[in-house]
Amino acid sequence: MTISFRISESAFKALQHDAKKNNTSLNTLANQLFTAYSDCDRFLQKFRMVKLSSPTFKHILNVPVGVCPVDLLVLSSSGAAISPLTNSTAVA
Repeated sequence: MTISFRISESAFKALQHDAKKNNTSLNTLANQLFTAYSDCDRFLQKFRMVKLSSPTFKHILNVPVGVCPVDLLVLSSSGAAISPLTNSTAVA
């Protein structure tokens, strides 16, 4: 299917740069982005979910025993720290 879009010059340059860096065509890169959105990203948005990098996910899974990973995320975003030994929190 052939279709055209209007995009900003800065977005076009970024796409061109990434296509060249990955040794692929701009068309292939655009198709990959549209496919990722249509197959996955739109559903993540619908259900208010987020993507995590593998290192971040592994870090969450390696929390100390007795500490809830969700608590760590909430505490870290609030500027608090958690002690894995006492399971207590301290606000920085």
